[in-house]
Amino acid sequence: MGRQAPLVLGKRPELYAAYLATSTRWDGDLEVLAQAKTPVYLAIGAEDSYYGAGSLQQAYGTLRELYKQQGLTEKEIDRLVVLDVKDEAYCTQRGIRTSTPAAWPLPMTGPLWDGCSANNG
Repeated sequence: MGRQAPLVLGKRPELYAAYLATSTRWDGDLEVLAQAKTPVYLAIGAEDSYYGAGSLQQAYGTLRELYKQQGLTEKEIDRLVVLDVKDEAYCTQRGIRTSTPAAWPLPMTGPLWDGCSANNG
């Protein structure tokens, strides 16, 4: 869904059990997303050729702060939002010629997906 998903998540986060954001700019309402506690995994290359890492890094920081304001613990927050910024070495060591995550093998296990299972039964 590319750039549309952050917009939808900022209006109707209940439509998602979890979301994997790769190589995007976050334009959605993070307060709405934080209220819904929809887990998000933000994957980006440090030198992403489309948007760079700044927007997702900022979204991550804002979400963490919103969750802290809700009284969530660090462990609870870690289950709801993950930031995965890969440097150029990650790509070159794997023979990947782009720093855009759409071409990367990303894990389908870990904090986001475990949190999704725990939160959504």
